[in-house]
Amino acid sequence: MVVPQYQKGAEPPSFEDVLAINDDRRKRIDEAMEHLSAAREILDTVIAEEQEAFDNLPEGLQNSERGQKMEETVGSLYSVHSDLEDMEDLLGECKE
Repeated sequence: MVVPQYQKGAEPPSFEDVLAINDDRRKRIDEAMEHLSAAREILDTVIAEEQEAFDNLPEGLQNSERGQKMEETVGSLYSVHSDLEDMEDLLGECKE
């Protein structure tokens, strides 16, 4: 645990003050986690829409350069989604 610096001769912060600072940091971590969760929800929608657009292409177009790019995009979006989930998990561990 890092102890906040204080001026020489001044009263050190109380244990309650230190906990209050930690509570503030935890609240900001919670806020970051909420933003990550919201981003994942947006990606869920985008992934579903992109996958549906690909699935609705005729088979010939699915095998075209455009179709392959759409598949790559869906894969990349899944990867980003997974990374956001990992970030949320790590932030949760930071609060412990």
